[in-house]
Amino acid sequence: MALTFTRTAHVVEGSLSVWYGSITFDSSYPTAGESATASNFGLTEIYHLTLTPDQGDSATEFWGVSWDKSADKIKVYGGSGGTTTALDEVANTDDLSAFVVYVRAAGPSAAV
Repeated sequence: MALTFTRTAHVVEGSLSVWYGSITFDSSYPTAGESATASNFGLTEIYHLTLTPDQGDSATEFWGVSWDKSADKIKVYGGSGGTTTALDEVANTDDLSAFVVYVRAAGPSAAV
């Protein structure tokens, strides 16, 4: 399965094209992350990617996300709300279909 990319705005900031929107995950997270390439954001290259997870019920869960630029992957980490230890990557095939990440992606524009 794959990520769902939803654009809410596209702006030009100087010489950069900036894509704002959200990513919704699917029902089967793959080990080592989900593919996210520049073309998903209407860019030819990603210079900067800001990912902000929707924390949902922050009293019982905590989510972290990271971008692996060299592999073009977004990785998800999770744990209980009271955790003070390092978070583990979400397990292979976990259902993240209710998980949303808000995004700002900047780089040179492709046709948007």
